[in-house]
Amino acid sequence: MTFGARHGITIGGNFRGRGSFHTQVANCRVSRAWDTGIVVGILSYDVLVTGNLIKEIGSHAIDIFNCRKVTVTGNQIHNWVMPGMNPYPGTFRQAVGIFIHTDWGVTRTIPTENITVSGNTVVCDYEFTLPLEQQRGEKKEAAIYYSPICLQITGDLVRNVTVTGNTLTGGAKGIHITALPQKEMQSAKPQDGTPQNLTVVGNTVTGQKFTALECSGNGIPMRGIVANNLFADYPTGGWDIGGTGLVEHNNVK
Repeated sequence: MTFGARHGITIGGNFRGRGSFHTQVANCRVSRAWDTGIVVGILSYDVLVTGNLIKEIGSHAIDIFNCRKVTVTGNQIHNWVMPGMNPYPGTFRQAVGIFIHTDWGVTRTIPTENITVSGNTVVCDYEFTLPLEQQRGEKKEAAIYYSPICLQITGDLVRNVTVTGNTLTGGAKGIHITALPQKEMQSAKPQDGTPQNLTVVGNTVTGQKFTALECSGNGIPMRGIVANNLFADYPTGGWDIGGTGLVEHNNVK
């Protein structure tokens, strides 16, 4: 059990090329971390995160970046970006239940690949107010911000990600698949631009205030399939997959 601190549990290596290998985080209870519940970070390899209860987190519940062969399965996540949890209010406009990305704030040269997210329950049911831009339906900064997001995959050098059999309930967005934020794309040359080789199949996504599914490649095609998911109880227009190159098939909306 962990309670408080910046991160509840962290698995990771360092910039000298030393990593963490063959590790599991199982059957833990993580709560009240003001930044992230469980981190699987730089140069981690062959990590299993399973059976954990993660609740009342200030930013991300599970954060996966710059690592390979990570399985996140059978975890329960209940409320993140909680009011009053983060000592720097207003700084984390984007916070995610399960976040898969390369950490552009630290390094963009180490891939995040071969990630499996299956059978997790992610619930955001506290009362929150959408940012004014969201309330007005503006898209200018919606490529990455506007929280809470249940599950997000953000390139670049993010490859071979499978998301299957998860239940994602509440929040502002359900599933968000996106390229790097536009300001980051402008300030540094992308490695490959967007997440690639994605499988998003058999998930249940319900009760979001803004979008159940949103995909944005900033003009760079993605490769992957979004199929056999249930998207329900979301606002009119809360579904956007156009222009990304992703294949949509047999989703129930």
